[in-house]
Amino acid sequence: MMSMDSLDAACSVCGEETSLYLNGVPICPDCDKAGKAGRAFAGVREALTLARQECRNALAAHSKMASSFGLLDPGNPAATEAIRNAYARIEAASLAYAKALRDYRAFKRE
Repeated sequence: MMSMDSLDAACSVCGEETSLYLNGVPICPDCDKAGKAGRAFAGVREALTLARQECRNALAAHSKMASSFGLLDPGNPAATEAIRNAYARIEAASLAYAKALRDYRAFKRE
């Protein structure tokens, strides 16, 4: 019995003759490479979307905390710690978003 790799078939994307199979589907090297680039871009785009959402969530949490802070004693250690944590989350989310945006822009330029 012959393996699938030794059979020549038409690429499922462009129709070129190929002996390369991906998950049992014939695909030529050029189409495989293009598919990998598309999947890589999808990952970069998803990372940007997740980083953007975390920024929004961090800002919303900070806003909610800041509005309730007015009800607490200004010297309250728990309130001070909550403010520090909220600012740290915003800073981390902002840095992650900036990196994801740089990665996205770099990918688009290639």
